[in-house]
Amino acid sequence: MSAPAFLAVVDDPYPPVTSVSGPTRVWHRTAVTVTLVATDVGRGVFKTFYRIGETGEYTSGTAVRLSAPADHSKDGLYVLRFYSVDKALNWEQ
Repeated sequence: MSAPAFLAVVDDPYPPVTSVSGPTRVWHRTAVTVTLVATDVGRGVFKTFYRIGETGEYTSGTAVRLSAPADHSKDGLYVLRFYSVDKALNWEQ
């Protein structure tokens, strides 16, 4: 006799898909908020994560505010990385 083996069966093999909703222009003189909209055809979206820039920790949320201080200290292009996880723990690639 062998030891019992456990097998997880996931009825939702499809990861969520996240898109960006917000301003259509590239350059702004005031703060900009973009919204991350995740959809999932299976069990639904669990959480969406994002970070601004190439390094650092990801934050959970769907509204991302990019500041525009009057002293122009943050002028330039921003890189926004994001992904979502569904309730079956499928990660977006």
